[in-house]
Amino acid sequence: MANGIIKRGIANIKYVLLSQFSYYIVTFFTSFILPGVLGVVPNGYYQIYFFYTTSFVGLMHIGFNDGVFLKYGGYDFEKLPQELFRTFMRMYICMNGIETVAVLLIVLMEPNANKQFAFTFAAFDIVAINLSTLLNYINQATGRIKLYSFVVVAEKVQIVAGLAVMLLLHHIDFHAVIVLDFAAKVVVLFVNVYCCRDLFWGERVPWRAAWGPYWDNIRVGVKLMIANVMAMLVMGAGKLMMERLGSVANFSEYSFATNVTNIAMAFISAVGLVLYPVLCRLEKKTLPYYFQRINRLLCAFIFTMMLLYYPLVPIIRVFLPKYDAVLAYLPLLFPIVIMQSKMQLLINNYYESLREEKAMMWANISAVGLFVAIALPLYLWHPSVMVIVWVTLGVFFWRCYASELFLKHKLGIHSMRNMVEEWGMGALFILANSLLGWGPGLAVYAAAVAVYLLVYRKELVPAMRTMLKSAFDR
Repeated sequence: MANGIIKRGIANIKYVLLSQFSYYIVTFFTSFILPGVLGVVPNGYYQIYFFYTTSFVGLMHIGFNDGVFLKYGGYDFEKLPQELFRTFMRMYICMNGIETVAVLLIVLMEPNANKQFAFTFAAFDIVAINLSTLLNYINQATGRIKLYSFVVVAEKVQIVAGLAVMLLLHHIDFHAVIVLDFAAKVVVLFVNVYCCRDLFWGERVPWRAAWGPYWDNIRVGVKLMIANVMAMLVMGAGKLMMERLGSVANFSEYSFATNVTNIAMAFISAVGLVLYPVLCRLEKKTLPYYFQRINRLLCAFIFTMMLLYYPLVPIIRVFLPKYDAVLAYLPLLFPIVIMQSKMQLLINNYYESLREEKAMMWANISAVGLFVAIALPLYLWHPSVMVIVWVTLGVFFWRCYASELFLKHKLGIHSMRNMVEEWGMGALFILANSLLGWGPGLAVYAAAVAVYLLVYRKELVPAMRTMLKSAFDR
């Protein structure tokens, strides 16, 4: 039974890969083409819009999305209480509409006209993003990964097509890019609503009867939402400090650097979407076994993906020389890929499947508190991007491995060998690229990756064969 569940989960990965291919195309445009075309400061205004829409707009569901995801993970779509959900949707849209109006009133107080433009469209995104995210969560929780992937691809195709037209017409600025992004989200929302129309039209329960279950979803999900918010703030707090206390140019450069590292994490994040419904269907006694197996595969993939750093360096130097300042701290950001990927794919999913949202929340709150306590006074004393980078690296280390130790204790796993290996690979990457330079650093790190893959080949090769067979047989 467990093998069948795992194989069905693996089969869904091919649809996730399709959505991630479209993500990579958009990321290429927004991370490499736009910064060069727009310039440092105009790109900074677009990055402000992007930062707030991806970080803070998602808070406006106040935990409802996460509650639905937790309570209905593992359901079939047809077995959802659809009459109840139809009332939920009306209540949810009203709540987000009220929040949009409130945020727009706050935005009017922003003195910078360009920032006000970015904030205004971020406010408009509240309904579009949150309702579409809720429907995506439902599709993920009920195993409709193919539909989820289609919706993601549809949004990315619109953005790529729009950016390509702007570039061909030689008429592109950050205002047009923001409007394009918003329009793509609205179109995708309508597509998503149509594909989930059974949750909107038909018989529904009265508002009074739905009120209790609606707030119960918020009660269940608010801990997970706070945990996710705190996780976002571990990286986002540094950006927020620079956006509020630093220059738009520094914010633009730092955002560019973090976007580059996100390329390596994108695939991991998407596969994580498939994992939670799979874990919900497994017997609890098998969870420790799969924790160690998934961790080994994940580390092999992450260590290999970090080799992306080496072609990115000459690309930045040749095609984006205005951003070459990021090369001073880019080697410090890439090891964050190890820890963030583990959090998104493995640790967060195990927190949720074990229903340890409270522990997850406190782990992330402690990480943000530690970041602010250290980074804020240091940044005020010495306003440098390096301060943010070093503190971010340390806090990510604390959050990831404190969480892993907690979960291993809950699962009865006593081995720490994998953690020592991960620390060693991360330290080797930083030291090799900081002390030896690009060429020797590539040789040393690539050799270390090859040794790691060779040592664990007997474990990795059969697992990869199983994954590929399950993916292509369905």
